[in-house]
Amino acid sequence: MSDNEPAAHPRVLIVDDSRMVRASITRLIRDAYEVREEGDGEAGWQTLLLDPTLQVVISDLSSPSSTATACSSASAPRRSRASSRSR
Repeated sequence: MSDNEPAAHPRVLIVDDSRMVRASITRLIRDAYEVREEGDGEAGWQTLLLDPTLQVVISDLSSPSSTATACSSASAPRRSRASSRSR
């Protein structure tokens, strides 16, 4: 990366069945984070599995999708790996 290129923003996944909630959160954080959105837990889960560059998950745990908690649980092993690397 050259000195003229801006530093990459941390990557965030927002998982919520409400498009308005996702848009509101995105609007609040888009200047500091690169945001990816998914509309249900299953799509969020697939995104987490396929994109190892995601660093944070913001999820609606009361989503009607039965996989919403699975999506948020998926980040637990990744957090453990990340914290063990920083030691």
